[in-house]
Amino acid sequence: MNYTNAKTMFETTRKRKLGNNTFLVKTDRGFGIKLHQTVVVEYLPTETIINSGGWQTVTTKQRINNFGPVNCYVFQKDFTWFVAIPGEDILFFDRMSFPIV
Repeated sequence: MNYTNAKTMFETTRKRKLGNNTFLVKTDRGFGIKLHQTVVVEYLPTETIINSGGWQTVTTKQRINNFGPVNCYVFQKDFTWFVAIPGEDILFFDRMSFPIV
């Protein structure tokens, strides 16, 4: 999913259920994937932001991987989260931004 897809889906509904406790919602700047009370993926016109909100759980990681940027994958090694991007693995931090390619 991306900003354009989210915008198209949102034209027909105010909130769309995507999975267990997971909804597509409108945010202040764009659209987001909300798990419980945390927007774990936010789609903006020029970037996608991933965020755990401090909840580094299996479900949070799954939602980020299912709905996040195509060019990244979140994984855990020795209780620490990393993001695999083409060519390297980087330490995960909340509100990581990935430009639209």
